[in-house]
Amino acid sequence: MNNSSESENLNGKENGVGSNDAAAKQPRRIRGCLLGGVSLLLLAFSAAYAYQQWFGIQVDPDLKDVEITVNDSNGTDDSEDPVEEGITSGLTEKAIQDAEHPLMPALEVARLGLASMEKNVHDYQAVIVKQARVKDKLSDVEHMKVKIRHRRTLDDGTEIPFSVYTRFMSPQNVVGQEAIFVEGWNDGNLIAHLKPGIFNRLNIPLDPNGPIAMKGNIYPITMLGLKNLIKEMIAKGTRDLEHGECEVTFDRNIEIDGRKCLLLEITHPVERKHFEFHKAKIYIDLDYQVPVAYEGFLWPKEEGGEAVLLERYIYTELKINIGLDDSDFDTANEEYDYPG
Repeated sequence: MNNSSESENLNGKENGVGSNDAAAKQPRRIRGCLLGGVSLLLLAFSAAYAYQQWFGIQVDPDLKDVEITVNDSNGTDDSEDPVEEGITSGLTEKAIQDAEHPLMPALEVARLGLASMEKNVHDYQAVIVKQARVKDKLSDVEHMKVKIRHRRTLDDGTEIPFSVYTRFMSPQNVVGQEAIFVEGWNDGNLIAHLKPGIFNRLNIPLDPNGPIAMKGNIYPITMLGLKNLIKEMIAKGTRDLEHGECEVTFDRNIEIDGRKCLLLEITHPVERKHFEFHKAKIYIDLDYQVPVAYEGFLWPKEEGGEAVLLERYIYTELKINIGLDDSDFDTANEEYDYPG
């Protein structure tokens, strides 16, 4: 009996070991298949992503950075008589010197520009050339086509909401991406989508102030546009009226892509915690009577060094009052690449 029991126990142990070994191998085979499948899926995803990035919509090779040139002249006009009519006609060296604060003539130009836009500009389209420093990292130069419609009330009482359409033209990793924001629509969200291609299957609602929509931006889409640019200038200038250490100069001999502009330059020579920038350059189109470009700089990182670019927005190919309507801010617009 004892031998038999020992034999049975021995066989049982052997059988048990064999069974456990087979059972252990089976999950390993399943895990191996799953890992292999995941690897193949990731490989396919990477290949598809690379295909979309480099064989989808490509950056237009004719796109280039904007040229800002200074015409041959003696620079700043210091005469008392205005050189041209319009919002900048009162901007002279004497006006700046006689002002209680050197920023006051510049602020008057901004206020006149805002009043002119509110009266005369209902909508426009343009190509914005942009760079912005976010978390101390300066982005690549970006080109973005925009359509913008201002908020206003028609004679019949119809309320037109502030509306924005954007489409990236460069750089390659975002070219073709579009976004639409209409004040009061879509629960306050913008509607975005990835660049056209195999992943363009969803229209994505995003909080304009959320981390995804704000990636690479200083300001949300709700603050895009020439009118908002002027308002921001007025806000910053008004805050700076509380402090001294401000220099203001101007030059009427500037051209941006062949269009005559006035350059208004505001400088805070000494870095103070209450100043947002070291230098601001505001370019005013003398025909359109609106600011069409802004460059903001931080103080040099070392004494005698160059000012550090913080942000840069230049509106090119500007066309004003082209009659934009709701269809220009609709994802169903056939000219756009939003998925159906």
